[in-house]
Amino acid sequence: MNSQRKIFDIHGHNGSWPDRINCDELLFDVIKKEKISKVLISNLSGLETQNHIEGGTPLINESDANRQTIELCKKNEGVLYAAAVCQVGHSTPDALEQVLKEYKFTALKFHPFLIGIDANDKIYDPYLEIAEAHNLPCVFHSAPGTSDPMKIYMLAKRHPKVPVVLYHINLMGNCEFTIEMIAKAVAKKEANLYCDTAWCPMDVTVNALRSSIKNRVMFGSDLPIDGEEHFRYYRGIMQTVDELMPDVADDYFYNTAARLFLGEK
Repeated sequence: MNSQRKIFDIHGHNGSWPDRINCDELLFDVIKKEKISKVLISNLSGLETQNHIEGGTPLINESDANRQTIELCKKNEGVLYAAAVCQVGHSTPDALEQVLKEYKFTALKFHPFLIGIDANDKIYDPYLEIAEAHNLPCVFHSAPGTSDPMKIYMLAKRHPKVPVVLYHINLMGNCEFTIEMIAKAVAKKEANLYCDTAWCPMDVTVNALRSSIKNRVMFGSDLPIDGEEHFRYYRGIMQTVDELMPDVADDYFYNTAARLFLGEK
């Protein structure tokens, strides 16, 4: 792996998952060890439910979760960027508007599985209207069920000006179908879809970067969910892209994310 390569990991976390991981203790160790340039983070404590139950109550409320993220990002400007947790069904769009007045967030984060509400439900529409008004991309956990990519696509079609990122492409689901879905949506200008490759196998990542959506595929790792050796899953994939796919490597690791989230040219 090129030691000079800039990496923007668009899928990271602060907060904690009780009895499993404390992201605040590990985040900076992994960033330093793996030489990560920038990380988009959302508060895991504001997403997770007790025992990871679908539709359960988040461990902490939306306001507290986002203010914790604000404080951490303020102390680490230029490295950490904040995605505001949106506890759809537990909080309100007005509450989100209030926290957006306090800090310049970089994105809005949604996890339909943990919230237990289908991603195409109309309850999400006011949040995407807020995203459009504040020029914020929306990042979604993507997997079969409540977070199904097709449901996210249906929501994104109602808000075609809002960039919508499918984390994982389709975790434990049909990623090739999802890549094609994104390609068709973009070609028809029906929705402004992107994806990251967190926990995607080598072949899925490579195929996505060889497809027509290669300039909409970004590096994300779910940092630091897997602990001190979080990047052991990704090292082979990263090296393959770095060494064998030079035409897309810069965009995949950094440029696309910097353009989308930070407005860099």
